[in-house]
Amino acid sequence: MTTETAPVRPLPLIDDETRFFWDGTREHRLLMQYCADCKRYHHYPRPVCPGCLSSDMAPEELSGRGRVYTYTIAEQAFHPFFADRLPYVLVVVDLEEQPGLRFVSELVQCSPEEVSVGMPVEVVWEDVTEEVTLPLFKPAGSADRAVQA
Repeated sequence: MTTETAPVRPLPLIDDETRFFWDGTREHRLLMQYCADCKRYHHYPRPVCPGCLSSDMAPEELSGRGRVYTYTIAEQAFHPFFADRLPYVLVVVDLEEQPGLRFVSELVQCSPEEVSVGMPVEVVWEDVTEEVTLPLFKPAGSADRAVQA
């Protein structure tokens, strides 16, 4: 007799450069690198500032608020985990701390018909494992509902 198990969500690979980010998400804090020399946030984590090449970079906490810059509605699963979640919305969020600071994530607690460019959003957390918590986004001001793991 065979037992089928549900597909497991694909998880990020945590390394030395990204550990601060994932440690922050576990605490439900959105951290991004901030360059002390050119006074700009940068995401994705890297060893030097892409603007001025300074190595004076440190994690800073962000508000987790922003607006939908663009989005797409996934109607085909790229991984078996997402097959039962179709359709779902992938968003690029303009974070409020700095023009051009963008973050790619999933929009939850919102039907595909309700999403729009410019929609205010805020971070919500999906605790997936003891080591990985994913930052997702929901419409700003909407009541929190449990995020599916």
